[in-house]
Amino acid sequence: MHADEPHSASASHPSPVFLVSLAGIAILFIAHVLLLNAVADDAFITFRYARNVSLGHGWVWNVGEPPVEGFTSFLWVILCGLATRLELDVARTAQAIGILASFGTLACTFRFARRRLGLDAPLALIPVCMLVCSGPFATWAGSAMETNLFGLFVLAAAYHFTGDSRQDDAPGRRVKDDDTRPILVAVLLFLGTLTRPEGFGVLGIFVVIMILGRRLPWLVRPPTWRHNLLLLVAYGVPFVAYFAWRYATFGDYLPNTFHAKTGLSIFIPLRGLLYTGYFLLFYVGPWLPLLLVFRARRRARREVWFGRSPLAGDAGDAGPVRSAVVVVLTMLLAYGAYILAVGGDYMAMYRFFVPLLPLVYLLIGLAVSRVLADTHSSRPGRRLALVCIGLGFAFTLVHSTPLDRVIFGRPRAQQGHYAGVMNERYAVTRFAAVGRFFDAYKRGPEEVLATKVIGAMGFYADMKILDMLGITDRHISRSGRSTKPLGLGFPGHERSDLLYVARRRPTYVFLELADQRQPLADPDWGAEANAILRQEYGVHEARIVVPGRGDGWLYFLERKREQSRN
Repeated sequence: MHADEPHSASASHPSPVFLVSLAGIAILFIAHVLLLNAVADDAFITFRYARNVSLGHGWVWNVGEPPVEGFTSFLWVILCGLATRLELDVARTAQAIGILASFGTLACTFRFARRRLGLDAPLALIPVCMLVCSGPFATWAGSAMETNLFGLFVLAAAYHFTGDSRQDDAPGRRVKDDDTRPILVAVLLFLGTLTRPEGFGVLGIFVVIMILGRRLPWLVRPPTWRHNLLLLVAYGVPFVAYFAWRYATFGDYLPNTFHAKTGLSIFIPLRGLLYTGYFLLFYVGPWLPLLLVFRARRRARREVWFGRSPLAGDAGDAGPVRSAVVVVLTMLLAYGAYILAVGGDYMAMYRFFVPLLPLVYLLIGLAVSRVLADTHSSRPGRRLALVCIGLGFAFTLVHSTPLDRVIFGRPRAQQGHYAGVMNERYAVTRFAAVGRFFDAYKRGPEEVLATKVIGAMGFYADMKILDMLGITDRHISRSGRSTKPLGLGFPGHERSDLLYVARRRPTYVFLELADQRQPLADPDWGAEANAILRQEYGVHEARIVVPGRGDGWLYFLERKREQSRN
């Protein structure tokens, strides 16, 4: 049954089997999130900003210093600030919001498959199950970061953008208020922009689709000029106000994180190409055998991509399915090109691609539904199709288990899959212990700790933090240099200016946290910086307890007392 076909009385009430399936999907998703439960170290950067905002210190990284936009998500800072103000556990609250947003994404994916792609309810569950079995989606649901909330806003905006008054939006009724949909799309895109700056780029993709719709109505259903104008105005007015506030507060057009993590280098898009290739291999590749084994007739292949169905429309006008597929493909290609251009990410489970996962699996789910329909009359063919589908789920889910590292190893230039999540969990535990150590060791809140690891360490050490990689430091983010060309180092950790750090004379410099006691050589920061370190600093070691891991040995530089007094 398609979205515009009459719904029977029985179809309006889900069957017990369908309800049990939904409950099973929900339980499997929660189990998957718990399996990969790890608060990301970067989340604590947001928590520190949220704490300062909630306490009235302003949008600052260090209390008393000028504002610097070292966070990515304005909305996430606001939400975490409210949690802090209400004296809630900010990490658990952020995780809960991420999980709720993920359930919203699952529901929106099902709705998209039913209403925009015309799939029956059981078939519409296929892309939902793909998401549930996807390690990236589960990992970032419980990461305490904004990733899955942003993905929800992008998917919901795409859903409403692909509908219009010529298509039923709900059983038994038609959209009455033509102006509601573009305004809703604008609101969702603006919320997405507040969640991540890439939301503005998604608006740009929609503008391209609007132009395609006017010029190629057989490919994409063209919105009216009125709807286009409403969308742009409804988005533009609050965005201009928000951007004016941002510029007045931080004095920059782009977040400081953008300057710290990107730059002009041919190696950055090459690294992004590698990042994209690995993602396609591990999370799209498992479904290719199904589509290759069951190569349909030419007409059936056109059904997969262009919606030659009762929803297809006439020759001069794109049908709803065709239009929705073209919108999704355009979003995937354009946003994917952006990920490639910025060089991807080092964090586990392909964080940058998570907002695109629902769109990816909607297209794959549509293709799978056509394959199943094409093999319906052949029992052996249908069995083989089901085997391929089962293998697709298995090879998607394997990356969420220890078998992943045994079979595939670690992808280059990022932490990996299951092993990467475990590494993040371990890193947060260790650096939180270091932060607590310095919080107890410091002589006052005005002392400064210089470190390359600012997340959990910076949150738990209630003191000034000098970020040696420039995420929260304007000078390093713009003037810092890497020992290698940008794109050949560790993603997001390439800019530094050690002489600048030495000249700032921080009270402490974090060097290393080792599992065992070991000799430590003096750091080599260059001749001028080394002279400052040798004259004014001494190397210290301390034995600390890392929860769940036993003892660890902390090595750091401490400025000599007489130098600090001067």
